[in-house]
Amino acid sequence: MSKMTPPFPPLLKSHELPLGQNPTKTAVSGAVKGHYSAGDLLWLRDSDTLNCAIILEPEVDRQKALNMIFVLMVALGDAIGAIAPPELAITHYWPNKVLANGAEIGTVNAILSENDDADGCPLFMALATHIKVRPTSDNMDPGLTQSRTTLWDEGCGALDAMQLLEATARHFMRWVHTWEEEGLQPVLAQLSGRMTEGHPISLGPIKGTYLGLDENANLLLKHEDETKLFHLSHALDTTPKAAIE
Repeated sequence: MSKMTPPFPPLLKSHELPLGQNPTKTAVSGAVKGHYSAGDLLWLRDSDTLNCAIILEPEVDRQKALNMIFVLMVALGDAIGAIAPPELAITHYWPNKVLANGAEIGTVNAILSENDDADGCPLFMALATHIKVRPTSDNMDPGLTQSRTTLWDEGCGALDAMQLLEATARHFMRWVHTWEEEGLQPVLAQLSGRMTEGHPISLGPIKGTYLGLDENANLLLKHEDETKLFHLSHALDTTPKAAIE
């Protein structure tokens, strides 16, 4: 595997971490202490797993800031689609699972600062990506665990995690620009065809079926004979404590 640093977009500052570190934990703890700021990208040189975190400093409230999870999912799908075989189907389970040919390959997540600035915006956000590119010794045989797989097992034998890291960073910055200029609707339009409808979801004591997303990317869930609305913050723990501990 090449030791060269991938060519990231100019607005991102690269921080390669030693293997064994957790990019999300390091990003969050560093942002809390003021060591990292907007545009810092923390990553591992691991050929088997895409494991990285990007620090953002949102200029919107918490609910809108969480839209970045969906921006990242769209960017990740575009990145994989650009370098993987055309028959590979990348889809998503709400809120944050990434699937290849119907089996889970990883997740995206967001951690928000505990405090807001004077305008009511989070002081920072850490966006995390964890995608299985190749099987490792602790992976079970995908044939025995049909709900989980890797990109290698789905026909992407030539794909390297560093290649995917560079492509994801590039597509993410392009989609952030689209979101800033046009809002969430172009993101939802791209995402709608990749969300797996009709799958079961459990949110605490409430269990139901995924129906779709509203104009703000909130979940529409069929529970018994009712349609209920859930925000992303109801399904994920986005506190720094969740990432650091």
